[in-house]
Amino acid sequence: MKMRGSETVKEDFKTQIFDIFGTVDLEQLRAIAQKVQLIESEKPHNERGAGRKNSLTPQQLAEMLALHQQGMGATELAKKYGISRQTIYKQLERAQNFSNDPNTMLRLNYMNRNDLCTTIDVDFKHEKIKIKNYTDKIPLRAFGMVENPTWEDFQWFLKAFLRHGRI
Repeated sequence: MKMRGSETVKEDFKTQIFDIFGTVDLEQLRAIAQKVQLIESEKPHNERGAGRKNSLTPQQLAEMLALHQQGMGATELAKKYGISRQTIYKQLERAQNFSNDPNTMLRLNYMNRNDLCTTIDVDFKHEKIKIKNYTDKIPLRAFGMVENPTWEDFQWFLKAFLRHGRI
């Protein structure tokens, strides 16, 4: 892997931020973040607000998935989060199979160190992808602010990581 100067890395980062948000102005970026938080806070659990609420926050679920992938068992996870093993199994099943499409052939977990940030399910046959973000921190998401990336977005994502030697 080639080492690059900090200025080059800084410029690459600025370019990525501009590509995602359309600006590198700090005040405009803060305003975008506040709008996103406001929109997210206004979304109901479902249309009527009915149903049982999730026993884990998205951050806890992402952490649980990462710990499970590192080999932690259901019993240990249940003790850590204070919920039953059955709930752990259901949460793992739901997180691992959020795409019920039988054409999904590949699942990628986009991580930041040990934290799961985005899960990407890839359907090569129909050239479609589905994602699930596990973080509110937009720069740590695989596709930034994009909630429904296209096949072209996915190709760009792969090329960017191959260029930087991260895959």
